[in-house]
Amino acid sequence: MIPRVRKITGVPQLLSGGFPARVAVRGEVYAELGHLPVATGGGAKRYATARHLAAGALKSQAPGPLALDALRLFPFELVNAAESMGVTSDLAALGKLAEWGFPVRLDLTWQAEKLDQIRARYRECLANRGRHTFAADGIVVKVDDLALRRRLGQGTRAPFWAAAWKFPPATASTLVRAIRWQVGRTGRRTPVAEVEAVNVGGVRVSRVSLHNAQTLARLGISAGDRVVIGLVADIIPQVLEVQREENHTDGAPAQPELPPIDACLQDAPGCRAQFLARAVHFVSKGGLNISGLGRGRMQMLVEAGLVRDLPSLFRLKPHEVAAVAGFGAQTARRLTAAIGRVGRPQPFRLVLALGIPGVGPAAAKRMAQQFTSLDALLSAGEEDRSGGASAASIRRFFATRGGGELLTGFRELGLI
Repeated sequence: MIPRVRKITGVPQLLSGGFPARVAVRGEVYAELGHLPVATGGGAKRYATARHLAAGALKSQAPGPLALDALRLFPFELVNAAESMGVTSDLAALGKLAEWGFPVRLDLTWQAEKLDQIRARYRECLANRGRHTFAADGIVVKVDDLALRRRLGQGTRAPFWAAAWKFPPATASTLVRAIRWQVGRTGRRTPVAEVEAVNVGGVRVSRVSLHNAQTLARLGISAGDRVVIGLVADIIPQVLEVQREENHTDGAPAQPELPPIDACLQDAPGCRAQFLARAVHFVSKGGLNISGLGRGRMQMLVEAGLVRDLPSLFRLKPHEVAAVAGFGAQTARRLTAAIGRVGRPQPFRLVLALGIPGVGPAAAKRMAQQFTSLDALLSAGEEDRSGGASAASIRRFFATRGGGELLTGFRELGLI
């Protein structure tokens, strides 16, 4: 990642002027809109929006040169600003960054003393939204005085001295074809609206999450309704409005929310959707991080009967995978090699990959420090409070029949 960031236009290789020994800068990498048609043409990977292009070029293992050429840096904060640098305000700190060679957009930075002035700037930026060389979904209002910032402090998700004023999202109107219930890895069912495909802000949308039964009831949405879809933060599709005509005949009412089904740790009729979601999480970056095995490929392996439970992933043979439609011999070899590279994972990373409710990254890390092994945690028993609620959740999980079978399967493979 670091060598790639050095290639971004606007990231100075050497600073100029009287800069301190340490300069910590916070900023955003974006893609210039003028480069989007070029970077997505000529057989190169296509990106729906400039935001997708920037994220894809940074995360891709082998980004195209045209995509990298489109990237720019928008620095917006000198993190270690101090009076010793001769700055007491954010505006002065940005001025220092500009002196040292960073591409600070001082022309897009204004000071305001009253709320009405901020509102006027917001309306001005919204009106000129399409004139910039970058995509913008709002403005950020910040306290300028650095000493006051330090007194205001930081929240868990954002500083108390800044607020984002978002622009209205891009919208489009379309028809709802059906309301389906999607099963996640924990068995929770989420209502999803299947709509006639529509382009919203450059993104093709055909499915929109309705989040929960409360949202479903509030919208009163059903098949046949015309809806307005917006892109929240220019990324996430969301139903903003249901438009009903007077002569509209109600479609099939949405099903009531169903209770979560029992944990599906194996592929079986009625369990496939949850097992597939669990298996996808197991190999994702938040799990064991097995490259080349996304939802599409995992579904093909499950439907072919090669992945019946999580341990069976580690028994896959290249010739078996190559025989599945959609895989080739080279892809099969790469995939089984990636699975083999997992080796013997740290036990609590394996536990984290299972997606046990209440066991997140922080809890897994804490338990790895408290227990020498998974066996040490399991043998502690419910009466032992070590590890807290997360440890108790793990014990209960492996005490079930399905959890016990998983544990046996992993032991036979030498993973635990």
